Amino acid sequence: MPAKVKKITKGKKKGQYKVETPEGKTTAKGTTKEKAEAQRRLLEGVKHGWKTTGKKKAA
Repeated sequence: MPAKVKKITKGKKKGQYKVETPEGKTTAKGTTKEKAEAQRRLLEGVKHGWKTTGKKKAA
């Protein structure tokens, strides 16, 4: 089951978004919809074996 982007409906962060994993962990709270979707895609990639390459060296 993929990570979910949910709109926050109560409290100080009402109207913002959060990202939750299937295990019930919250990985982002009070962010914009665009940033939440980017976080969700990143989590999906990591789940499917994607790994970071680290910092790029300046030329």
